[in-house]
Amino acid sequence: MRSWLLTPWLQVLIFIVCLSRPGAAQDASPLFPLISDSEAKSKWVLVVITDEDPLTKSIEKANANHVDALSGHDLWCLPLLRHSMEELIEQRPDLKDRFVVNKLAVGIPSSWQTTQTANLPSRSMVILCDGYQRVLSLAAGVPDKRELIRMVEQAEEVSTLLSLYRDNPLRLSEELLFRAKERVARQYQQFIDEQSIEDFVGQRVEDEQTWRQAFGSYVAKLQPVYRIDTELRFSIPSDANTPRMRVLEQHCETRQDWCESILPWLQGKSLVSVIDSAVDATWQQPPVIDVTEASHHELLQWFQSRQAVSTIVMAVRPDLIAGQIAWPPPNVNLKLRGRTWSDLESAMSKHAYRKVALEELVFLFREFNVEPIVLNQGSRVRYVFFEHGKKKPAIVRESDLPGKYIRRLKID
Repeated sequence: MRSWLLTPWLQVLIFIVCLSRPGAAQDASPLFPLISDSEAKSKWVLVVITDEDPLTKSIEKANANHVDALSGHDLWCLPLLRHSMEELIEQRPDLKDRFVVNKLAVGIPSSWQTTQTANLPSRSMVILCDGYQRVLSLAAGVPDKRELIRMVEQAEEVSTLLSLYRDNPLRLSEELLFRAKERVARQYQQFIDEQSIEDFVGQRVEDEQTWRQAFGSYVAKLQPVYRIDTELRFSIPSDANTPRMRVLEQHCETRQDWCESILPWLQGKSLVSVIDSAVDATWQQPPVIDVTEASHHELLQWFQSRQAVSTIVMAVRPDLIAGQIAWPPPNVNLKLRGRTWSDLESAMSKHAYRKVALEELVFLFREFNVEPIVLNQGSRVRYVFFEHGKKKPAIVRESDLPGKYIRRLKID
């Protein structure tokens, strides 16, 4: 046994891969078509994801034939990916009928962005799963033939490990981590070795919120490594939301080591349970995946039961990395006593209060025909008030003064 792997990081992986046992091939999810149990044993599920507007894109349903599924133009990257897939099949004809393709546009709706941001080059990512929709491999960008072959070979290897060590999560975690470290550059290897995440050890794997928080903490610590990496290779800050950085991230080589570093967190887990975290971590923006009423029925009922009698406060969940920063911020000006963010949260707690993801906020705005708000104009949106008797909501950004909203809530 490789003793250097027996670290708190490895212990976390043990809990993660305990979910690696295949269950029903078709978890209840409106995102992906159902796959029969007989097909699940022999198929790869290739999930193509872009940050295009999910409200304006008409995405065709998946097709068991990979060529047909990639022949449309409903996502910007499909013609490129189709070409790569054809080259892959030419080299690996045994894979010709192995793929089921699913396609998703999960970006921030263009009506919620400034024109300048909405017109930036689009990005994409590809996740390869087994027929049970367990994550096996990930690439940020549009993979060419060589990168698709690498993903398939990695998926075959991980799939074998999931089966071989089904009853030995310790050994499975060890192997997944060892293979990840073999594939990355020295600075990423050093980063993985230095992680200390004991706080997550011992938590129940069923607690998805705890897993998300721990994963977000890991990604936030990984971000400086990626920033230094891109600055050395491209002389550009990785967190610069510029056309050049967007174009660079259309190529899988840009984030390859970053993807390999986060994969042990995802491998063997159900795609449906981690897709929002995977997208959020990669693009540093919460995805808008599904805004159907069926998926948000409980939220809709909660909102409707309160809107006629109470002010409703929505605390908007930030992206994973921003979510690692403590909020509300401490009061550094004693003269603001009674008018701080903590005081605002206290005032909000006396009303109908709920934390929501961006996707849930977009759904509610569409459902009640509320005019979209611009998310990336100035500072981050933290709260949205639906005040009793008013149709237009109040938007609270991090750059705002909380005092005036405290007064409004108290008057209500």
